[in-house]
Amino acid sequence: MQPMAAIRLSFCITTRNRAKVIGTTLENLLEQCSSEVEVVVVDGASTDDSVAVITEIASRHPQLRLITPKENSGLDADFDKAVQAARGTYCWLFSDDDLIVPGAVARVLQACAEDPWVVITNVSVHNADFTEVELERRLPAEGRERYGPDDCIEFFRDCADHLTFIGAVVVKRDFWLSRERKSYYGTEFIHCGVLFQAPIPGTMIVLREPLVKIRHGVGNWLTRWVDVWMYKWPKIVWSFTWIDESIRREVHEAEPWTNWQTLFWARMRGYYDFGQFRKVVAPRATRVSQLWKPLTLAVLPKWLLVHFRQGAAMDRLRAWFVDRMGNWTGR
Repeated sequence: MQPMAAIRLSFCITTRNRAKVIGTTLENLLEQCSSEVEVVVVDGASTDDSVAVITEIASRHPQLRLITPKENSGLDADFDKAVQAARGTYCWLFSDDDLIVPGAVARVLQACAEDPWVVITNVSVHNADFTEVELERRLPAEGRERYGPDDCIEFFRDCADHLTFIGAVVVKRDFWLSRERKSYYGTEFIHCGVLFQAPIPGTMIVLREPLVKIRHGVGNWLTRWVDVWMYKWPKIVWSFTWIDESIRREVHEAEPWTNWQTLFWARMRGYYDFGQFRKVVAPRATRVSQLWKPLTLAVLPKWLLVHFRQGAAMDRLRAWFVDRMGNWTGR
């Protein structure tokens, strides 16, 4: 076993019932893992062949370590376990179904040599089998940026939305362990809680070249879109009270489930329907007046909504409808 000081970077991955995809991810990462890089996987009590797949790969790659708690503690707690178990100075929080591009590890290690507290990588978005590029880069522009301790708000404004993707985050392990973490268990965005619960007292580097390839369309959050993006993500963004409200509003609206346009978009994409209203929205309402907007969009016939999004005339009609609804409710 190598001494702890020899390991500079730890990939920290959580997984559960992902036997079909995690093998490809691990083989991809391990191709770039030298003696100073390791991969730590926490399995959340998988009931499929995930553990067998990971164990077989670990038998061929000593840089891979598998941790198998007896119970599933959830995404956030498992990422925290992975960082605690890591031996690297830096931890690259990574998803279990994505890939890195050639040279990505070397590029991140080069940035880490400057002793930042956080390194953010850019990503490209691909279809499920990586045969098509859907988005060349999530962060605009090229090159790199360096933020100092006095630039935390600018860093938040520029990167917070991008950081909904955890695989873009490389964080100094000691910094992670120094922050409050348990209060963010169950949020699904523990990494954002760790980063932004208070100003970051060190340097942040953003690498704008895409180093990660996202496999779009296979994430297990797709069936929980309303829960994650209308409630959990806004809640964590708006919990950072040291950041001015106007800046937080630039990142995400506080109550998207009250916004006609957001509801319309989610309904058209198939993320929102009456089942989601009944299961997710209604139980969270604290007064009846909060329900009429989401209920209206949940029960409107799909054919009517389709007409609303077709053609320039319908675009104007939809805009008129949204404007009128907003004016009637003071929004």
